[in-house]
Amino acid sequence: MKALWAVEKTKWSANGVEKIFSLVYIPDSPANFVKSVDLDPEGILIAQKLSRYYKGEFHYWYMETEDYEKCKSEEGISPKRMRILERITDDRLKPVVERIKAYETARYQEMLMEERK
Repeated sequence: MKALWAVEKTKWSANGVEKIFSLVYIPDSPANFVKSVDLDPEGILIAQKLSRYYKGEFHYWYMETEDYEKCKSEEGISPKRMRILERITDDRLKPVVERIKAYETARYQEMLMEERK
């Protein structure tokens, strides 16, 4: 079984590349798709959108409540950004969304990479 790994690298913006990649390759790929994002409102929304767009097997990678707890930031999330979480409907993401709502902070990729060293 092939797996397709799309991980946002630290200090590198994958926004444009990820969009092109997702439009061209993801929909018809026979591979499994694995996605890790910043655990902030915008990152979780992007992951949910990708999971809906991709027709194959989709896995959220390092997006569990334990991953959030290990690496959560001290930087607060504004009320405006917190409202984005209301758009998250994927049951697999709801536990971490509830944790983010409780702490009102994010977890960023850089923190996860440091934790995994």
